[in-house]
Amino acid sequence: MNLLRLHSMYLLFFSFVGFLTCHILISIGLNPILASSLVGFTGSLSKYISKKASTIIYCSSFAAIGVLEVNQRISLLLLVPIFVWIIFRFLDNHFHGHGGKIGTIAFLSVSFLFCCWANFYYL
Repeated sequence: MNLLRLHSMYLLFFSFVGFLTCHILISIGLNPILASSLVGFTGSLSKYISKKASTIIYCSSFAAIGVLEVNQRISLLLLVPIFVWIIFRFLDNHFHGHGGKIGTIAFLSVSFLFCCWANFYYL
C-alpha cells in the first residue's frame, strides 16, 4: 500500500472519529457547540496525530452540529464523514489556513447530505 493511500485512509478514519465522537456527546445531552469545541480541542492537543488529522477531526465535529438538524437516520449520518473527507481532499490545496476552510467543508458536506436525502426521500 503506497504512502498517499495510507494517509488518505488515515484521514478518513479521523473524519469518522470526529463525527461520531461529537454525535455521541450531543446524544448524551451536551450542547452541540460545546461538544464540537471539546472534540476539536482534544484533537488539536494530541501530539500523536498530524495537523491535517486534527483539522479533519474538528471539521467533522463541526459538520455533526448541522447534520442533526437535517436527519436522524443512521445510514445517512454515516455519509457525512465521507463527504467531509472527499471535500477536504479536493479543497485542501486550494484553501490556506483554517479560517473559512473548515466551515465551508462542513457546510458543503451537510448540504450534499440534505440534497441526497431530499432527492431519495421524494422519489
